[in-house]
Amino acid sequence: MGFKLILLWVLFGIVPLFVFTGCGDLEPDMQDTRTVSLNMDFHGKSSSRSSSSVSAAELSQYNTHLILALPSWEYLTSSYKNFYSSFAQELMNAADKKVSLEIPLNTKMKIFAFLFKENYSMYELFSGTRTVGYYGESQPFSIDEQTNNLSLGINLIQVPGTGNDTDEEGTDTDEEDTDTSGEDTDTGGEDITDDNETVDNETEEEEVVVDLTLLAHYKFEGDLTDNTSYGRHLTNYPTGFTFSNPDNISGKAAWFSGNKYAYTDNISIEDTDNYTIAFWIKPYSASMTAWDSVMSSGDQTSYGRFQIDYSGQDKLRFLTQGHTISIDLEALEWQHFVFTKQFIPNYVMTYNHVLSYYKDGEYLDNKTQVETRWDKIKIGLNRSGGRYWIGFIDDFRIYNRTLTADEVEELYESYE
Repeated sequence: MGFKLILLWVLFGIVPLFVFTGCGDLEPDMQDTRTVSLNMDFHGKSSSRSSSSVSAAELSQYNTHLILALPSWEYLTSSYKNFYSSFAQELMNAADKKVSLEIPLNTKMKIFAFLFKENYSMYELFSGTRTVGYYGESQPFSIDEQTNNLSLGINLIQVPGTGNDTDEEGTDTDEEDTDTSGEDTDTGGEDITDDNETVDNETEEEEVVVDLTLLAHYKFEGDLTDNTSYGRHLTNYPTGFTFSNPDNISGKAAWFSGNKYAYTDNISIEDTDNYTIAFWIKPYSASMTAWDSVMSSGDQTSYGRFQIDYSGQDKLRFLTQGHTISIDLEALEWQHFVFTKQFIPNYVMTYNHVLSYYKDGEYLDNKTQVETRWDKIKIGLNRSGGRYWIGFIDDFRIYNRTLTADEVEELYESYE
């Protein structure tokens, strides 16, 4: 009898308690989160920006950019200190216009942006009240574990009295500026700027790109840092890399002298995975021989490990077991190369591994049945070792998806 009472107590006491508590919402600090990298493009190429009345020169005067991730129910105001429920808040890196935020999965939220002219630290922003020049919000969005690429539009609103119309013109004593002889000074709610242009208060649409498919991004701006949130930083061997500005598209580039390379073991891409490799190179081919490599995906020459190398005949070569792809290569010239891999299941097509290749944004061709895999990233060295690249390498990117031809062209044009 006592056993039955205990059993009933377990069934009707503990089990319902487990069900009801286990199925409830998680506390905020127990939610799954993901660190995402947001690329902030205030001066992008979208048609909405080209018609915007906020110029790139105007926005370049704003040196501090506070970025908040907030619940979607939050109402936007210019009072940046009023938002106590933010999931994350960080300052944008003014150099690369990038910010990393750790935000919850499967949660509706918005991005709020606040722009300040002065340089402030996070402490300085919240230890006092600073003057906001522009502020704006995105549309509601959410991410999950499968989110690959996310673009958000942010409508920026200028705070009245913070633009160029008051900063400089108010101190100008030119008679033309101080003339009030009967001219209509009513702006009808619009701000007046130099050259008699009119600026609406609701202006610039800013694009925020959250690209979770960028597995690694090496800008080589003085170091071997991975500029994604994944932290696949490179180790150099031997030590002592040189970074300089050899008339490349932007910033610095890494110089590979023929006896150094950089690597990481923190990557794994199987033969059924899609990916894209993109990079700039300036080869010193007069000093190179065949097999000197821009990169390789492992230490073996079999099982799909591949390398991208110099063929010895003014060609850049993608080389893997049973396959060779050659592309014209110019010595001492900057060139942009992209290789995309797409896996297509057998029931869709008779071939299932398509490798496409591009030069300077232009599609060249593709090859099928090219099976590849990655055990590591080695930049500047071939698979079996001993063959080093000689020349510059810059802006090396690896995506875990197949970029389209339009995306490859857009990437190339983004450097202009």
